[in-house]
Amino acid sequence: MYAVYYIILMISTVIFSLAAVGTAYFMLTRMAMLDAPTERSNHKQPVPTGAGAAFMLTGIGFLMVAGAPANLLVAALLLMVVSFIDDMRSLPVLRRLGVQLMAVIIALPELHGPVFQGVLPLWLDRAVVLLAWMWFINLYNFMDGIDGITIGETVGIGMGLAVLGLFVETVPRAIAIDALIMVAAVIAFYPWNRHPAKLFMGDSGSVTLGFIMAFLLFSLSTHGHWAAALILPAYHVSDATFTLIKRLLAGKKIWEAHSEHAYQRAVRSGRSHDQVVFNIYLLNGGLIALAAVSAFFPKMAIVAVLAAYFASAVVIARFRTLAPVAHRETPYTA
Repeated sequence: MYAVYYIILMISTVIFSLAAVGTAYFMLTRMAMLDAPTERSNHKQPVPTGAGAAFMLTGIGFLMVAGAPANLLVAALLLMVVSFIDDMRSLPVLRRLGVQLMAVIIALPELHGPVFQGVLPLWLDRAVVLLAWMWFINLYNFMDGIDGITIGETVGIGMGLAVLGLFVETVPRAIAIDALIMVAAVIAFYPWNRHPAKLFMGDSGSVTLGFIMAFLLFSLSTHGHWAAALILPAYHVSDATFTLIKRLLAGKKIWEAHSEHAYQRAVRSGRSHDQVVFNIYLLNGGLIALAAVSAFFPKMAIVAVLAAYFASAVVIARFRTLAPVAHRETPYTA
């Protein structure tokens, strides 16, 4: 019975998202809402951007059908609308951060229980979660820099959450349902975002996705699976955090666009977007397996976390040390 429900929900989300993104492609092209390439970009031609609002609007709608928390949906919708405005005309950094903070504060009460397993007083637990949630929103946006990478990350985290929600008794099925809806929504975007991309999701996609996926990971942790919540986003967290620290130490403005992430370095070394993304997809498959190990064998949780971040570090180091080769194809991504 549940399986039929999940299948119908996912198929419906994919169909409606396909229609929404197709409509967005037509409208954004007509509006000439284009992401023009710069010296820091990994694409060479202007590409319509802001299409994330289309599949996110569908995703939020199906989350509502599935009974997701009202505060979360209101906050996600607010974030999506403001991020779409930012896609159309860049908003000041402080204004964007202010809206993100407002969204997190609205949704925070929907986390029932301590995220840090009671190690911290509840007020401090919530304060740290607020900061971590803000960081996760922005790292999801920072990491949306080559074709298909954010789709792959969302599918990796989402499928990991679904596996745990379906097969681990202590994980609510609601987490699995919400995660599968997000997976279905981004899969519908893949035909337009595969290399070479015809559409970019923009901040309306990446920022809102980061917000919702962070909520699901924090929710997972409130049910005792802190290790899995750390493991599933290990590559994105590692690459974004390492790059942030490196830029801070170099005295650079961390909010400015750049091409210093490991995956961007790999593309600029001459590897195709598909090659780089495929390596991240493989890593995410391993992270799902490690998350399952941490859930089924709690005594192995710390070992699984260390293994996840070690594997991520190996991939990052490999990306950063690839010898330059001649480009075999023209990159067309954000």
